Amino acid sequence: MKCADVQNALWSGKKTEEVLQHIETCFSCQREATDMQQIIGSLRAIEVPSPSRSLVPSKEVIRETVQRNRTKPWKKILAVTAAASVLLALATGILLKNGQEAPMTQSASEVPEKDNQQQITSIPIGDPNVPAIEVGPRASIQNPEMMEAIRAYFRENTSINEVKRIQIDDFMPDSNAQQAKVTGVLVLNIELQPGIATSKFKAGPQKQQIVLIKQNGKWSVAQFAFQNEPRVEERIQQYFSNEYNVPGIKEMSLIDFTPDPQTEKNVMTGKARIEVDFAPGTKTNYQKGTNTRYVLLVKRQGVWDVIKSSTSPFSVKDAPVYYRDFEKVAQVVTGTIRDVKISIEQQDGKIITKVQSLKLTVEKNLTPSGGTIQAGETIEVVFEQEASGDLTTKLQNGKRAAIFTAQTDPALVMGATLWHSDLNYYLYEQNGQYYDLTGNVSDPLQYYKKMQSSR
Repeated sequence: MKCADVQNALWSGKKTEEVLQHIETCFSCQREATDMQQIIGSLRAIEVPSPSRSLVPSKEVIRETVQRNRTKPWKKILAVTAAASVLLALATGILLKNGQEAPMTQSASEVPEKDNQQQITSIPIGDPNVPAIEVGPRASIQNPEMMEAIRAYFRENTSINEVKRIQIDDFMPDSNAQQAKVTGVLVLNIELQPGIATSKFKAGPQKQQIVLIKQNGKWSVAQFAFQNEPRVEERIQQYFSNEYNVPGIKEMSLIDFTPDPQTEKNVMTGKARIEVDFAPGTKTNYQKGTNTRYVLLVKRQGVWDVIKSSTSPFSVKDAPVYYRDFEKVAQVVTGTIRDVKISIEQQDGKIITKVQSLKLTVEKNLTPSGGTIQAGETIEVVFEQEASGDLTTKLQNGKRAAIFTAQTDPALVMGATLWHSDLNYYLYEQNGQYYDLTGNVSDPLQYYKKMQSSR
């Protein structure tokens, strides 16, 4: 399918198997799915004034509504306002078609005293007491009915006084889930209000255990509880229990784990001792009794996972490159910027500029070790980072730049090949020289050596 057909299907609510398969491998359509979820979320959150009898809201109503919606992100306002206008027009048309006059609000000076006793109803668009609930592309295309039940649970059980924003990055149901009951794990990123601490949530990335049940054809959340980060030993025990769960194995228990000195924040190596027992004739690489195995762990979404085990020790270099420390594995490439995505949002009365991503057509790979990015290749580099100052002459299409970048784990972006970077490692060219965003002259190779020596 073409991207245009997939995106039309998304906005039409037609999430067929073919559409979902396309989204899993297409970053552009993943972003479209995310944008759609954000617009829908903003539509629920924005308040629209009810029209007066003359269809023109009073000055007081306009002023109050603008004040309440002042903190909404500006980039969504046009889409949300358009959608809200359509809803209002549809509601009015339906009432008129049925021979009824659409209910109107009036200012106190316009309404006769006897009309003040009439009950006025309006279409609820959103609840200002509910925090912003955003769904990432990976979560939005999987189990949409369950995801809507999860969103509904958060709307009903969270307060804007405590939680500012909830981002749902992923939902991982158990593989052995029953048809009418599903347990699983939510991968969340929570932003709390300043100075607030709750027993249900903590700020930042986290995992939550959740149980959903299906009654009368509709999903709802039956249980939701904070899941403490499991200990490393528990993850190692789980790995060996699952990896070597073969017929005849009677016992596979972790005795202890001795980690090596950790030199990188997302990679760990060490030695595990395992007690093994099995029935006679069982085919296994283990011996009865105590066995020694070396393990390689990486931290995914804040939780340690074993990815390899062996009878020989591991080093951090055995880990996939996207879990290594950025400064140790980043490549430095020069090229021409093709597509810059910058967003401007209003948060707490302040205008925030964020660099989302850019595409770079590579001219040279200056990495001393050679690197994997080839000349002529166009890569997409994700920043998602707040920026300050004037970026118009530093980050624009056609600008030549040098960027330090490392690959993002494909499992986190549905198999897509994406790269990530930091604005501290972005250099733009001006009159034959490279500058960082603070205006200091910086030679890319010297910058690279300085970055390496800092580790």
